Amino acid sequence: MSGRGRRGKKTKRERVSVKSNPIGRGNNNHRKNNRGDRRRNTNGDNDGDVSMKSTTVQNYNKRVVNTKEIYESEGKFRISIGRVPIGLDPNTVLEQIKKQGITLTPSEMSLSKNNNLIITITDPIAAQGLVRLNQIRIRNTLLKIESIRDKSDRGGQMSYKELETLFLSKYSPETQCLDLSNLDKEKCNFNQVGPKKSLAKFIEEKCKDVKSLSLASNGISKLQGFRLIMRQAQSLANLSLEGNELSNFKELDNLRPMTLELLMLSSNPFCEDNATYVSEIQNRFPKLKYLDLKELSSTTLETPISTTTTTTTTIPLEVPKYIESGMEEGLVTGFVTRFLEAFDKNREKLMEVYSPQATFSLTCEDPQYVTLSRNLIKVNDDAQRMNLLKIGNIVIAQLIWALPPTIHKLESLSVEAAMLPAFLPTNNHVLSINLHGFILEVGTNVVREFDRVMLLSPATPNSTAANGGWFGQIENDMLHLGTAMPFQ
Repeated sequence: MSGRGRRGKKTKRERVSVKSNPIGRGNNNHRKNNRGDRRRNTNGDNDGDVSMKSTTVQNYNKRVVNTKEIYESEGKFRISIGRVPIGLDPNTVLEQIKKQGITLTPSEMSLSKNNNLIITITDPIAAQGLVRLNQIRIRNTLLKIESIRDKSDRGGQMSYKELETLFLSKYSPETQCLDLSNLDKEKCNFNQVGPKKSLAKFIEEKCKDVKSLSLASNGISKLQGFRLIMRQAQSLANLSLEGNELSNFKELDNLRPMTLELLMLSSNPFCEDNATYVSEIQNRFPKLKYLDLKELSSTTLETPISTTTTTTTTIPLEVPKYIESGMEEGLVTGFVTRFLEAFDKNREKLMEVYSPQATFSLTCEDPQYVTLSRNLIKVNDDAQRMNLLKIGNIVIAQLIWALPPTIHKLESLSVEAAMLPAFLPTNNHVLSINLHGFILEVGTNVVREFDRVMLLSPATPNSTAANGGWFGQIENDMLHLGTAMPFQ
């Protein structure tokens, strides 16, 4: 009875004894000290066995020690040790570490909300010794030891205020498009938590109605944390994640339950699995209409604009055409006819004819276009000029979609085409197509004179343009709309 009682419940004398020795009971503490001695004897007394000389580590921000990272900021190292058992004196933890042969003189010491002991030291040898130690046992509890970043050290990443300024420069209220493609990963890395939270906050506060978001070519490998972004962007219909490092389809679960209409995922590692690629996407996004600019359904997605005015579907033979000698006229007129018809009836089709690096600019003096017009004579601010220059097929398509419905008066059209010397990085010759004519704005019932200059490069095999049946892809498109005239 008494033995069972002793095993089931400590006596008052035993409880007092334990409290007086926070490291552990006498015999166990003796054995732990022996183990510590053996560990020190095993490692040896040479500094090279437990640390590195300070001359090799003083000038770095991050270093790998036995596959563990160690961070330094302004000559200081922050070390987390925990979780510390409740009631344990932090000085006891330091004493136990010193028994491992590591001399510590913390300049700062505190407990985090998770009861981790956070110490700040300036000795790089002690910092590396702690990282090598990795963990320590106290009161039968393993305490993990790791180097952590200083709260003020973002490793070059922008603060929220800086990101907010960047995001604002990339957002177009007219097209409700936020283009964050190809950002500097040293300043905005979407694989880290901070930029994702900043983007979610920005959408919530500045562009709740954003419809198109491009995060292309940002080196994104994980989508964990994107649910918060998707939760804020309730109006999002078009999303581009092309050119990233996504290799697992399960990452896309972090985008649900968004009802996206267009999703760009090309040039990601998981796209190489052609057998399951489309089905994996459709299973996750059953309402998706376009994947990588290709229709997922054979049904017509957009009803052509209904008007009381008819338009020809081919360029009339009598239209003035100035085609450079040696060029096939039918090739040029066929391209122009198909392009203008898509512009008038199904603008989604235009996404496939612009290259991913294409540029587009619009000029028009009418008040309804003033926020979109890139008139370099009137727009002097360099940042505003860059913001008005639309880059990439999705961003360009978004701007074109925002323009009023139109009907091109093909009988008024004149066409010029000529080959230009090679000046693109691909070393290909460029086809220049100049158009002049009149365009009817459906709804407002006004006619505008327009001029358009397009530069085309050959459509490379398996490009979106080639897959769409276009012989060339647009690299640059400049559209000028004249002042409105009454329709006659």
